[in-house]
Amino acid sequence: MSQQINLFNPLFLKKKRYFSAATMAQALGVLAVGLAAFYGYARYQETLLEAEAQTATRTFEAEKARLAKFTADFAPGKAQNETEKAIAGTQAEIAARQALLSQLQTGVLGNTRGYSAFLGAFARRTRPGVWLTSIQIGSGEDSLALAGRALQGELVSELLAQYKLEPALKGRPFNGMSIVNYPAAPAAGGGPGLPAYVEFRLSSGRMEKDRADAAPPAASASPGAGEG
Repeated sequence: MSQQINLFNPLFLKKKRYFSAATMAQALGVLAVGLAAFYGYARYQETLLEAEAQTATRTFEAEKARLAKFTADFAPGKAQNETEKAIAGTQAEIAARQALLSQLQTGVLGNTRGYSAFLGAFARRTRPGVWLTSIQIGSGEDSLALAGRALQGELVSELLAQYKLEPALKGRPFNGMSIVNYPAAPAAGGGPGLPAYVEFRLSSGRMEKDRADAAPPAASASPGAGEG
């Protein structure tokens, strides 16, 4: 009679070690790499969120300032005050223009037809060697004063003869006249000096009387003096 004897014993099998030092070192290395990657990604996300938060904060502050400015500019009281000021300014300007128009229509300011006829006559009648330095036209058409200079005295008479051909100046007597002669003056640096010339003043109508009543005592004339 045969008998089977089982000599297998699990205790004698070579056991595999799953938690050896090398395996644990590898696991720790993988874990460290994973943690580093996760930390880097988290830090990157945090940087993006901080930038977005700063942008949102700046936008919020800008909108807040715009809202405050809008509220201040369009406050009911301020808008009403500015509107009232604008209306008052416009009314004052209209009143001033109406007053000026009334003065022009009533002749308070003098000759309301303007002085274009006189100025046109003076512009058309010119002669070489004589020029005007001052034109004064009074409130009335018979009040006129001229001042100027000429290289010779006879040029003043020729200019007056030309003025008499103009309709605005025809028949107008110049009852006041003065002519002052100035000799030639050499230049200080040796260059061309000032030639001899005459300075004349003509007045017509009440202008001479008005000037005599209003003007202070006349001072002595000096070479080179003129009127603008």
